[in-house]
Amino acid sequence: MRSYLTTTLLVLGLMVSVVLGAYVYWSYVDAARPDAGFSRTASQAQEGEGSVAAPGSSGETAAGPIDSIFIHRATSENISSNSTYLNNRLINGNPDVILSVTQNWNPHAGSGRYNDHSVGVWYDPGRKRWAIFNQDRAPMPERAAFNVVVAAAPTGTR
Repeated sequence: MRSYLTTTLLVLGLMVSVVLGAYVYWSYVDAARPDAGFSRTASQAQEGEGSVAAPGSSGETAAGPIDSIFIHRATSENISSNSTYLNNRLINGNPDVILSVTQNWNPHAGSGRYNDHSVGVWYDPGRKRWAIFNQDRAPMPERAAFNVVVAAAPTGTR
């Protein structure tokens, strides 16, 4: 009886793990889409790298701490060595914003360029612009694309 109960609990636990894992995976896949659940698609926002409104918001500003989400593409005009400079009205001249960047291998289900390098962000005070850079200092390839989330700078004292 004890081995039957143990086997049943093991199978039940395995089933729950598989179902939860699939749910988390599909939730992550949907959330990773730049236009998932937003009132404007990322392709509409990309012209001039405008922002994409978050669910439940009206207009371009997002609900909560996220101010903007956009896709940045590296081009010959914005690449300098291992960096690609961002151009967005919310971050230009603002060194205090918080950026979160992920690589986008297939922007808008179109052709992109695989950038097989770890990336980071830095603020260039001379240009008053944020840049995404390859941490190993490899040249930034043209057509590399990045999902960029802009959060407001923290306010108040700590």
